[in-house]
Amino acid sequence: MSELLTSLSGKTVHMVGIGGISMSGLSEILLSMGIHVTGSDVKNSPIVERLKLKNVPVFLKQEPSNITNQDLVVYTAAMPTDHPELEAARKKAFPLLTELRYWAKSCAVTKKALPYREPTERQQPLL
Repeated sequence: MSELLTSLSGKTVHMVGIGGISMSGLSEILLSMGIHVTGSDVKNSPIVERLKLKNVPVFLKQEPSNITNQDLVVYTAAMPTDHPELEAARKKAFPLLTELRYWAKSCAVTKKALPYREPTERQQPLL
């Protein structure tokens, strides 16, 4: 497990744009790892309803008051830099990551964790 995921155990991540396919998928992964998730989106959808059924608080209005005591704010790159929730997170000095950076940091493993091994004869490509 990456250092980032380990550090978030038992903490809360707020997802700005949680109704998108990537952000909702990331939310489901975080939930499965025991990380609390909150989120916001501009509209309700079957994806949002699925997250609500998993007890994820989803705000259907994106506003600064949604940023309260979360430990990390993750946002889709589609959000403008002056988005009210992102500005609120900056004012409170909360860590911010785009979803792409979050995926990269979450998937980071050390070379020691996954040592390189030469392929065996059976693993050689057929081409």
